Amino acid sequence: MTASSVCREASTPKRKLEISFGGCGFLGVYHVGVGKCVVDHVPHLFDEFSGFYGASAGAITAVCAACKSDPMVPYKWVKKTFEASREHKLLGALHPSFNLYARLREFLEGFLPEDAHKKCRNKVKISMTTFDETKTIPEPKNWLVSNFTTRKELINAIIGSSFIPGYAGLKDLPKVRGKVCIYILSQVHSSIWKV
Repeated sequence: MTASSVCREASTPKRKLEISFGGCGFLGVYHVGVGKCVVDHVPHLFDEFSGFYGASAGAITAVCAACKSDPMVPYKWVKKTFEASREHKLLGALHPSFNLYARLREFLEGFLPEDAHKKCRNKVKISMTTFDETKTIPEPKNWLVSNFTTRKELINAIIGSSFIPGYAGLKDLPKVRGKVCIYILSQVHSSIWKV
C-alpha cells in the first residue's frame, strides 16, 4: 500500500451503517442469536453502526445493541415468559390473566441500565404506530421515535412498539409523548440493512 493510497483511504468518509430489527414477537430469539453471534465473534461490529432501528421484539434488540447489554438476558426472559404462558393450558399467552406487557415493563425496568435513554438517544429509532388525529376518523401512521429524554420514555416506546390492541386489551393503551402508540404499521426504512 502506498502513502498516497493510505492518505486517500483516511480522507474518505466512513460509510454510515445502520441496522434494523423487525417486529416478530416470540421469534425475537432469532434477533438475540444475531446479537450473541456479533458479541462473540465480531464485538467491534456494533460500534460501526450509527443507528439501530427496531419494532416490537426488534426494538429490544436494538436497545440491547446500543447499550452493549448481554443479548442472552432478553433471550432467557422470553424463554421464561413463554414457559409461564404454558401454565394456562387452554389459551397460553392469549389467556386474559396473562399480562405480557406488565411482564415486559417489569423486565425492562430491571434490565436496562439507568442511563439507557442517554445511550440510545439519537442512535436508536423505535418504530410504532400512532394516529393522525387531524382527520375526521383518526388515521394510523408510522412514527419513528429516537430522541429519548428519560429511561421511562424509552421503556414506554418499546412497549408502545410491541402493543397489539385486542390481544392486550383496548384500555390502558401505551402513550409516548402524549400519543397513543401501538404495533400495527411498525416498519423501518427499506434502505436500512435488515436482520
